[in-house]
Amino acid sequence: MVHKESMRNLAAVTSFVFVVAGAGAAPFARGQDCTFRRGDLNNNGIVDFNDAVNLLAYIFIGESVPPCRAAGDVNDNGVVEMSDYLYFVRYALGGGAEPPPPFAVAGTDPTPGTTIPADRDARFSYQIGEAIGFASNTGLKIPLLLSNQEAISGFQMVIEYNGSLLRIDEMLPDETPLKEANPEYVIHQAFNRPGTSYAGYSALLDFATPFDFHTLPAGQNQLVGNIVVSISLIADPGETELKFVDGIVFPDEDPPERLVPVENLVFLGPTAVRPQVTNGKVVIRKAFIRGDANQDKRVDISDPIFILRYIFSGGAAPRCFDAADNNNDSRMDISDPIFLLNYLFRGGPQPSSPFPIPGVDPDHDTLDCATGL
Repeated sequence: MVHKESMRNLAAVTSFVFVVAGAGAAPFARGQDCTFRRGDLNNNGIVDFNDAVNLLAYIFIGESVPPCRAAGDVNDNGVVEMSDYLYFVRYALGGGAEPPPPFAVAGTDPTPGTTIPADRDARFSYQIGEAIGFASNTGLKIPLLLSNQEAISGFQMVIEYNGSLLRIDEMLPDETPLKEANPEYVIHQAFNRPGTSYAGYSALLDFATPFDFHTLPAGQNQLVGNIVVSISLIADPGETELKFVDGIVFPDEDPPERLVPVENLVFLGPTAVRPQVTNGKVVIRKAFIRGDANQDKRVDISDPIFILRYIFSGGAAPRCFDAADNNNDSRMDISDPIFLLNYLFRGGPQPSSPFPIPGVDPDHDTLDCATGL
């Protein structure tokens, strides 16, 4: 699943061209020993915005694989990522520095290695939120939060999750500070597979002409997206983690050595730093309808009678005490059948969520639900 939003027709931005020394075909290579021109991803001797677009396609969807990966490392930080695109744009249209050697003339990389600091920058942090759901639950939203003490040009996130328990259906920037900042490039992809699965969520604030180099303003715990998930029909109660991971090669038909390992990074114009990260989780519980004490999937007179028999006559215990907690006071006692009778026959308040549709208790109280619906 790959989605792109607000991507303009790139034909309008391919007119700015740099002609460099003549092209020559080269086999694919990863290391510094291959011959390349920095920025010339398609190795045709012309460095233009086609190369810039190819760079993003290469990073995120495994297309436009360059003969030499190092050609995509435009800012020469040892990692092929989105700040390379920003470096290219600033050079082309913003008066920035030209790409480091080898640029005008093909050659090997004179500066192999990675210059992005390994330490995580305390000015920036990513956080995956938490959600509570039940087996077969769909449309469950998990927030993605970003804290940045300085304005940023973009970001990329890489998330690992258990594809046997969760399926990521969407990753949405709607109604968030990110959306309000008018990002011109948002890409989100999820590779839902049994077992370990990966997803990516990335944005560039400025992507296409006219370039104004606008940014996402500084902020604390800014909502930049929602992960929309479905929980497997066979998921047992418990917890499953969503965590940030680095160096992941997204699945593709090409051999992994041809693709880019994607990192969690924040972009400050043409430079990249590593943010601090906090992982999230989905808590899986049994689904029930509050008030449905006998679990016949209806709320009616049989439910307060069921509770009264359990309390006073030694009747069967509820298989889901949460469902019998009609007034949601984290206790099951005589007040619960009274509450439900008042609702059924005297127009009293209805039971709180989950009601009348099955769901989970939004309050993590001491009552359990051994057998859900």
